[in-house]
Amino acid sequence: MGMDLKPARPTKDLPIDDRDNKPIWLHYNWAGWSFLLDHLELWGVKLDGFEGVNDGKLIRSDKCREVAAAIEEHLPELTERHQAWLRPHITFWKNCGGCRQY
Repeated sequence: MGMDLKPARPTKDLPIDDRDNKPIWLHYNWAGWSFLLDHLELWGVKLDGFEGVNDGKLIRSDKCREVAAAIEEHLPELTERHQAWLRPHITFWKNCGGCRQY
């Protein structure tokens, strides 16, 4: 269980899932989702649009790009372990075109 993020209007730069030839979704378990939200808030990103439940609400594309920029800027501040799992998520946040929370 956790938060699955479905891209709303993915760009051509969002990787494709080889199994179904559709844009990848991003998955966070609840601990990872909490970690991300806590750090975004610490980094000054307003969490409007983020939900604590997975009911399909949209995170706007401009907010997603803001998340990508914050992760990219603050990545060196994190432990190597956190950098390793969070670094690949930057591509999703930059290219998802907004995402629905399931």
